[in-house]
Amino acid sequence: MPKISVVLPTWIVNDELYDLTNQTLISLHNSDGWSECELIIIDNSSPIGGDQLLMNCDVYIRNKENLGYPKAVNQGLKLAKGDLIVIANNDIRVSPNWIEITKETFKRLDNVGSLHFKMVGYNEPFNLDEGCLG
Repeated sequence: MPKISVVLPTWIVNDELYDLTNQTLISLHNSDGWSECELIIIDNSSPIGGDQLLMNCDVYIRNKENLGYPKAVNQGLKLAKGDLIVIANNDIRVSPNWIEITKETFKRLDNVGSLHFKMVGYNEPFNLDEGCLG
């Protein structure tokens, strides 16, 4: 099975983003097959939450200043060791089976170079049958 690198740029500037980031980390860590993933967090000089980020990842980079989203993503991409690389925001939650869907999609469709998570409202329930590998 391929190892998946998850690159997670962050910039936590208030309690709301702290809470959303915590929910994102819980969502990722509760994913089926998470043990085959590595989590790379690029912290763009968050004034709060650094300890939370450091304790929940495999690789942690803290920038002295906010370099912006693209540069943080590129930092993470350079460190990624996975066969597949996922770029995620720190205000999302993922379905429990996203790893399986990702691997199956790449295996089934030779011409796929990247995938994007299906976006639904944060508090909406997941409908795993709708649009997944369809």
